[in-house]
Amino acid sequence: MKGILFFDVDGTLIDSGHGREVPDEKVMEAIGRLRRRGYACIVSSGRNMSGLHMLKGIGFDGFVFSDGAGILLEGKPSEVISFDHDEIDSIMKQIIEEYHGRVHACHEDGSFASSAVYAATLQKVGEQYGERRDEILELYNVKPLEQWKNEKILEVDIYFENEDWKNAWMKQKPESIEYIDMGKENGEITVTGITKAAGCRRMCDVLGVDLKDCYAFGDSMNDEAMLKECGTGICMGNGDPRLKAAADHVTSAIDEDGLIRAFTYFGLL
Repeated sequence: MKGILFFDVDGTLIDSGHGREVPDEKVMEAIGRLRRRGYACIVSSGRNMSGLHMLKGIGFDGFVFSDGAGILLEGKPSEVISFDHDEIDSIMKQIIEEYHGRVHACHEDGSFASSAVYAATLQKVGEQYGERRDEILELYNVKPLEQWKNEKILEVDIYFENEDWKNAWMKQKPESIEYIDMGKENGEITVTGITKAAGCRRMCDVLGVDLKDCYAFGDSMNDEAMLKECGTGICMGNGDPRLKAAADHVTSAIDEDGLIRAFTYFGLL
């Protein structure tokens, strides 16, 4: 195996900003050629596996999911690192009750959303899919937080009303959790030490590949650790300016053949 290519999903593989739900055909054709040339192609996403259903069985070798908390090679059982049940329950309650926050807690095959997030999800899915709303919610397995029982929580999206509440929470954040800043009022939390970079390292160990022979592609700040960890980190032209500054290379935007151009630039095709 020559190396591994790790791909973020939203804004990198899928142009979700323009309502697309699957990668461009040209990109998938190129990924097929890369695999035939001896590269493993791995999806590396903040999404859980239910959120990645459209990418299973279409030409990827495996998945790093939930911001590195889980890895999955096609045809093999997944490996996950989850929060302690009671601790994450306490953390989420504190965010909601003391810091006026909202949470979206993901397990491998679905998620649980606090009331405001669940209501917003119902509205958004209804506007986008109309009569298919319930079908889509079942496909992604989104449920109210009150229904959570024993599912292993791998990653939690958190949202605050403003930066003041976020900063107040950050001052007392437990050392047992990792925080990934996604913007002024929102972020993602995992178990300490778990990032996409950690998931990439685990995948390299399984496949017997050196990280220096890996390429990482992303566009947002939850991709930063992955881009820095891999031998070559590539930011999309539509990416966060902070990520562009941290990347080894900036390609064009997703809707300007950014991935194809990067493959060509590095002589991968």
